[in-house]
Amino acid sequence: MINIYLSALETAEDKAEFENLYMKYRQKMYTVAYKILHNVEDAEDAIHNAFIAIADNFEKIRLLPHHERVSYIIITVINISINIYNKNKKSAEQFSELDDNQISVETDFFENIDMEELIKTISGLPVIYKDILFLHYREELKSVILFW
Repeated sequence: MINIYLSALETAEDKAEFENLYMKYRQKMYTVAYKILHNVEDAEDAIHNAFIAIADNFEKIRLLPHHERVSYIIITVINISINIYNKNKKSAEQFSELDDNQISVETDFFENIDMEELIKTISGLPVIYKDILFLHYREELKSVILFW
């Protein structure tokens, strides 16, 4: 994976310094990302995106003093992790809205069902199927359907 990041750098000196930075801080970055995201795959994505951003801005980053460089790296992974977290949260809310809509569609269907048509259809079934439906829905015997 590091080769992808190194390909964004031009000089051998930059590549060596970036590789050192990668080896030194990747575990700390993972720890920070995982604490925010609570998911291995998302934490790895955050680190990957952070290293791409670091490689893209490496000329500026390498001029920073050591303590500012570390802060920059950690802040970068925090911001990217928060963005991933918010994106996941928004996706989860959209799926939740879909589930709510699906329930209302099912409710509408069963509220508008023609009971006479349902009784006529069930009456046309063979006796064994009518008995199973009766035992399951009227007598609330759950195991009847399982053994059927």
